[in-house]
Amino acid sequence: MKTGLIKLIRLMVMIIIIFFCSHFSFAQSNHEIKVSINTIHEDYPALTTRLQIPFFEGFRNEEIKDRISTIIETDVFNFINTLSEDSQKYFEAAKEEGWDLRKYIGETIFEMHYLSKRILSFSIIFYSYTLGAHGFTERVSYNFDLETGNNIKIEDLFIDYDEYIDLMNQEIKKQIFVEKELYFNEGKDFQSIHKNQGFYIQYDGIVIYFGLYEIAPYVAGIRYFKIPFNIFRGLTGEHLRYFAIN
Repeated sequence: MKTGLIKLIRLMVMIIIIFFCSHFSFAQSNHEIKVSINTIHEDYPALTTRLQIPFFEGFRNEEIKDRISTIIETDVFNFINTLSEDSQKYFEAAKEEGWDLRKYIGETIFEMHYLSKRILSFSIIFYSYTLGAHGFTERVSYNFDLETGNNIKIEDLFIDYDEYIDLMNQEIKKQIFVEKELYFNEGKDFQSIHKNQGFYIQYDGIVIYFGLYEIAPYVAGIRYFKIPFNIFRGLTGEHLRYFAIN
């Protein structure tokens, strides 16, 4: 099942891209770059998938576009590959034991955040249900420097990261305090973000997020903290490497 599923999905992606991509464009374009969503829905004996895969056009540097596309494709198909293997093991055991046959679920959801000449920021939400009490959701953010093709980490946004990390931590702690009952130990366990922190970029700020169970119980969901650009006003030196702050 694994090999056939992955090959079929890859083939369908290419068919959609070649013949139908323009019909799925969702009007997110800037500086000649256009973003389209390709949706693939497949149903197998032990697994149902619904995948949203972004497709980019209009890059001045095709090598950078191909690098970004490869990263996305690798992440999505690794996700589906793992679910396919696990669902097949369950399916074979269920048939042997005479259990009621139920299906795993795998979904990806694409979200666009920011697009300029220099930066592309978006997320893919990976949702899996493996027949437990509830599903599991993971957000993976992608922030790319379009001049180099490099992935941008949060420390890369600042000329001097150490100058600004305290400011961001203070803002997060302030927001946690407003809803402290949602967090483990009322939020007291949070000390600092880290250099590989999950984040994405919006037009008026940075959104820092923490995955399920990182700083709060499952019921609280993924936790998001908007850090508006205007909190960096008045600081000495250059502020953000990629943005002008008025």
